[in-house]
Amino acid sequence: MTQWFRFTALNVGLLIICGIELLSIVNFFVLPNGVIYDTFCKLPPKSTQGSKKVMIVPINQEQLYSDDETWILFLNNLHDVNAKQILFSFFPPRASEQFYARASEFKNVIFGRQKQLPITSLNVQIAHQPRSGAPGFVPIPDFVHKYTLKIAPYDLPVNQYGIHRFAHAFFLHNEAKKHIEPNFILAAAQMRDEAPQTIDSQFAINFIATAGALPNISFESILSGNIVSELFQDRTLLVGFGKSSDSPGFQTPVHTGSRTLSLVEYNGFALDTLIENRIIQWPGRYAILLIVSGIVIGCLFVFPLFSDTLFFICAGLFYLFTVIGSFLLLRYALVWLPIMEIMAAETAVFMFVFGRKYVSKNKFAREVMLNKSTQLKDRFFPDGFYASQAYWAKVVNMVNQTLNLERVIFLEKVPDDHRVREIIALNTSIENIQERRRDYERTPYSTAIGENRPIEVTSFFKGVGEEDVQYLVPLSYAGQVQGFWAFVISSRNMLEVNYMLSIIRNFAVEIGELLYKREQWLAEKKKKQNLFRKLLAVETRDDLYHEVNAVISMLVRRLSTLDHLLNALESPIILYDIFGQVTHVNHAMNKLLNQMKVAPFKMSALDLAIRLTGHNAEEMRDKLSQVMLSHIRLNLPVTLSDAPHAYRLSIHPLVGEDETLLQDDQAYPFNIHGMLFEMTDLTETKDLSLLKSDVFERSNVQLKHGVESITNACVLLEDEGTENKDQILTELLTQKDKMISFMDELSGYMDKEIMFDGQQLFPVMPLKQITDALALIKEDLEKKKITIDLAEEHFLDMALAVPSDLKTLCKAMLFILLEDAFNDTTIHITAANENGTMCYTLFNTGYGMPNEDFQRHLTSKQISDTTPYQQIYQFYPKLEHWKAHLSGSSEVGKGIIFMLKLQKFH
Repeated sequence: MTQWFRFTALNVGLLIICGIELLSIVNFFVLPNGVIYDTFCKLPPKSTQGSKKVMIVPINQEQLYSDDETWILFLNNLHDVNAKQILFSFFPPRASEQFYARASEFKNVIFGRQKQLPITSLNVQIAHQPRSGAPGFVPIPDFVHKYTLKIAPYDLPVNQYGIHRFAHAFFLHNEAKKHIEPNFILAAAQMRDEAPQTIDSQFAINFIATAGALPNISFESILSGNIVSELFQDRTLLVGFGKSSDSPGFQTPVHTGSRTLSLVEYNGFALDTLIENRIIQWPGRYAILLIVSGIVIGCLFVFPLFSDTLFFICAGLFYLFTVIGSFLLLRYALVWLPIMEIMAAETAVFMFVFGRKYVSKNKFAREVMLNKSTQLKDRFFPDGFYASQAYWAKVVNMVNQTLNLERVIFLEKVPDDHRVREIIALNTSIENIQERRRDYERTPYSTAIGENRPIEVTSFFKGVGEEDVQYLVPLSYAGQVQGFWAFVISSRNMLEVNYMLSIIRNFAVEIGELLYKREQWLAEKKKKQNLFRKLLAVETRDDLYHEVNAVISMLVRRLSTLDHLLNALESPIILYDIFGQVTHVNHAMNKLLNQMKVAPFKMSALDLAIRLTGHNAEEMRDKLSQVMLSHIRLNLPVTLSDAPHAYRLSIHPLVGEDETLLQDDQAYPFNIHGMLFEMTDLTETKDLSLLKSDVFERSNVQLKHGVESITNACVLLEDEGTENKDQILTELLTQKDKMISFMDELSGYMDKEIMFDGQQLFPVMPLKQITDALALIKEDLEKKKITIDLAEEHFLDMALAVPSDLKTLCKAMLFILLEDAFNDTTIHITAANENGTMCYTLFNTGYGMPNEDFQRHLTSKQISDTTPYQQIYQFYPKLEHWKAHLSGSSEVGKGIIFMLKLQKFH
């Protein structure tokens, strides 16, 4: 078997050759070859010249039975005009011995003996047998043997599916002695010394070399003697029965329909073909075998070298050249190629080569796709929830990451049953289930299904604390139970139990939907893999396009994820290839460049770097060359007056490491995939720096006042006339302690890394946070034509807060006031110092709401509530940490007021 595959081309070629030969043996190609041959014979150019050496003398039945005197006169008149030959295709029935004696004198008369056909249905030799000569031919009159006459046999034309193309050249005259006697037309050609040297037993008549009909003369004209001798010079006259009205005649490649030939005309064309030596050469079986073998072997070794496109082009040209070549050879070389055998061999080879290439490519592509698919899945795509066998582990992992539950057990519905079974546990074991009932049509499962929410149960778990609470919630979707979720909420979380139950209910709905859709997905997958369905759809195996589609889908998901990841980054990023052309821009960079009125795709890497950093072209080229050659990372300050934030530009090369990821049609000079321009937002760092600067400035003022107080006290103490020196000394010491305390507190704040710890309090200027928040809602304010009344002179003091959180809180309060305010009104913001506490008041003139509803909004715990009220609610624990307080009220028709109290910094 291995040897077979090693010599596939030779083995297949041998099979094709043997197959063509077998079809030739059973005459499979005779009909189509004949049709094509006849078509070629009818195509132009057509011959316009007649035969120069053959003439037909057609006679009828009455003329056949003419008397002896008439036939002798016929011979004498033809002899007088020097006719080259006279061929009788019959023996005149009423001719006497005198006629044959006269014919023998001329030495140029030939008589033809037609082969007799059997007349019985059983194809049995009839009783009447000729008295002499070969059996099966017309008998020779007895007295003919007395004279030296040329007598030769002939037969009806060879019939191929109703079309006659060939004539007999010779016959087996005496089977015992194997004596071969030529046909009477071949005998005539030999008598003229114009017969071919070699000839097969049958030869193809040339119907295309002469006009459609042969020259002919009537029997009566010859008898009358009114004939011109020049007309008969070097001509052979063929005498025979003409076409009668009741005879269908013989159809040839060029004579069909009503234009059929009589037997004498057919023999005339055969004689003309022999005399003019214009026989059309039909190759024999061995020649056909040789031609087919050469074509098959040549095509098998040449066509596999071609590409697909060139393969089809050459295949089409091969067919075209075969047809045109066969036509030209037939017309101009009188050689007929076995066109159907050739085209059959070509087709078989083409089908094999194409099929082989298709199967090989399909196999290779399938292996590549499967390997790449497996590699991609292993590297980038973990098993999805639906396809994973450990789907319950994924559910438990999700619950463990997001919910603080004491114990968890999941129960799954048994397929096609109303029972459940325990599947997986978290922070406990399945053996710790005390509840033994598993029929979900009974309580407590039926109760949970009916209420469709978490219900409190008892005695479900073993060893549960007295203050811990057990719950059971159904996992259902679209009215179908998928399982149950049993859990325990610890006593330490009892204060948030309602909030946790609302979250768990939402989780249960999502888990139920996941399980339901997984079941549907598995059912659909099983349906697609059903063998009977595949047989009906002619999909007995997975096609390659399914694998390709799966790989493409994975890559699309991967690219979409990466694209989403890049666009989700707050840092503006733009990627250039090594030639300075943009390949990717994320949303942040696109937005920033649009604000700067810069078109990224119309600027090269050099142009953008100059625009962002302010360096000149010469300096920037030097820096970019360092990036390309040394693979270093550049950090440059961004100098943009119109940019909304402060940025730092980082330029670093993407160095190629994995050679398998390189594309063949891409160039990677310096082993670099491209250059990444990343802009780091330093606004918060800058703000914190300014914030620390403000603290230093305020501290300097306070320290200056303290130093001045101590200096003044020292001057008074040195003055001998000063009274109450003890009191002054006490105040001096108190001031010293305050300054030391302030310096310690200030040192503590300066050491805090508030940029990396969002919970660190720091002295802030609330005015800055409020103005930043107002900038974020500027467009909304302009739409409603709302103005801001901000008493900036009241915001001189600093307060303690987390800078970023204070900004978010201010934005939430301002957005609520904005949404509630009437159009063309004012939002007022004031500040006041109340006994070491800074009190900030924000209020509007708007629709308002009942105060009870407003207070409920401020304390909302609905997890689906994403309004600014929920943001404010989430700040209450932080405000407590700040030792701050937020309150508010609302009144219908008047508006909303917020009051925020923060600790005042010294």
